Amino acid sequence: PYYKDSHKRLRKVIRAFVEDNIMPYTHEWDEAMEMPKDLPRKCAENGWLAACIGPPWPTKYVGEKIAGGVKPEEFDHFHELVVVDEVARCGSGGVLWGLFAGLSIGLPPVMHFGSKATRSCMALLPKCMTGGRPMLSPAKRPQSTPPEPQRATSSTTTNSWK
Repeated sequence: PYYKDSHKRLRKVIRAFVEDNIMPYTHEWDEAMEMPKDLPRKCAENGWLAACIGPPWPTKYVGEKIAGGVKPEEFDHFHELVVVDEVARCGSGGVLWGLFAGLSIGLPPVMHFGSKATRSCMALLPKCMTGGRPMLSPAKRPQSTPPEPQRATSSTTTNSWK
């Protein structure tokens, strides 16, 4: 009862895109540990990259075009689920993470709950949501070498709770 015609139309369009533009290359991208830099832009041009940030559809930043002819006022969490579910069919966590991680983790809190100072970065939102600029989540900061494990020693521990 949750899936309407708009969800079915969206699923059909996303499935075709994934089968034509992602699935044939997934193994190659996984082996190279990178995907094409223009893939997010292609997803945005096809009207579905911004779906991963959830409703409401960010018309202000990406316009009204949504894949499958979904109207912005119809867009709901089940549309978001359809998009993520269909992209996940490619079988690569790396592709899923590469497309959606920064957008789906980092952007919604800024958009919905950020202070005025935090939202000063809103000028970047259209670039992020249209695939023109990657948005990394704080957990995905680049690091040249893994940090050394920290070992507790008598000189580094304190009993500050006493």
